[in-house]
Amino acid sequence: MKICYVVPWFPSLNVSTIEARQAIFGYREIMKLSHRGHQFKIISLKWKGQSDYEVISDSVEVYRLPYIFKFSQIRYPIPNLFAFTRRIKSLCDSWNPALLIYSHINYLTALPIFYLKPRLEVPSLVTTDSFLGISWFYGDKVVDAIGYLYSMLIGKRIFKLADGIQLMSSPLVEYMKKLDIEEHKVFTIPRGVDTDLFQLRDGNERLKNELGIKENDTVVLNVGRLDLVKGVDYLLQAAKEILTNHDNADSIKFLIVGDGSLRKQYEKFARPFSENIIFLGFRNDVPKLMNISHIFVLSSLSEGAANVVMEASASGLPVVATAVGEVPQIVANGETGILVKPKDVDGLVNGIETIIDNPLLAEKMGEAGRRRMEEKYSSEIICEKLEKAYQEVINRSR
Repeated sequence: MKICYVVPWFPSLNVSTIEARQAIFGYREIMKLSHRGHQFKIISLKWKGQSDYEVISDSVEVYRLPYIFKFSQIRYPIPNLFAFTRRIKSLCDSWNPALLIYSHINYLTALPIFYLKPRLEVPSLVTTDSFLGISWFYGDKVVDAIGYLYSMLIGKRIFKLADGIQLMSSPLVEYMKKLDIEEHKVFTIPRGVDTDLFQLRDGNERLKNELGIKENDTVVLNVGRLDLVKGVDYLLQAAKEILTNHDNADSIKFLIVGDGSLRKQYEKFARPFSENIIFLGFRNDVPKLMNISHIFVLSSLSEGAANVVMEASASGLPVVATAVGEVPQIVANGETGILVKPKDVDGLVNGIETIIDNPLLAEKMGEAGRRRMEEKYSSEIICEKLEKAYQEVINRSR
């Protein structure tokens, strides 16, 4: 199947900046599909450290166009819509793909559908893992109000034009009526997880030594942007309470992986506990970091597909996570992890301490989480579902 794929970000092979690695989850899914015989031509925005054109493999090519402006704090780009639309049309006219996918319709890179839908014979599919201001909230009133208007005024129209709609988070189904989404167009398929890349392995001793992790330390891992929506401030408050009151506090290490607009503020808050709360910034070795960790924590205020939780479970980690987005479907509460409410510091403390104080429970949760990923969320299972859904959209549009 030939697929033209329009997306705000697509990673580079040779990553020289953090921006050039954005959308690694989408990258892995496309590479899995390409290995199953599908061809992709990807049209994306050009981020710092990226080239205009890149051949990723024999079946994946990327065309990148500069954005006009970006809101750095919320990582939101403004594309040159004229250039973007022209490139999509030119590629579809010359290559004749079977399907045109606009990924992540919450970004303006989906807007060319308004001009191109009546001018191209290619079926159009749109994807989303959230509805801005409706199911997903950044945590800033102005940003969330703009997001709501976008969903109600623009998102609604995009859904009307699309031949198929992929919801990447199952709770979104309850908002379909509000957005006038036609049920026959919809299929709900989350992203999958590469269970070969993320799996149970012995921890890397060299990495432990590099990070000052001792043999009997308990490592609590968080991976994500250090921005308001990720709720890391609530995790840090929980960490502070645990490190102040827990009997074995000296042997508990919190690894905070990622960067963002609030990093300096968070580092200042955690400074009295700098030996135990370690900010690692952006890292390329997340699978290895998961293999030296004992617990994974997600403290987000809102989430979509929550891919990093899948990766943690596939790595055999018990998870303490806020019950947002797809998380309650990924984490079986009490079986593969512990779910808490957003902004609930006491809930995070109790969840983390429960797992620290019960090694057998932690082991069982980790094993159950791995099985759950293999049985429900592995890349192979998700790719098979996507192939069938894509073909149904194509057949229906004929």
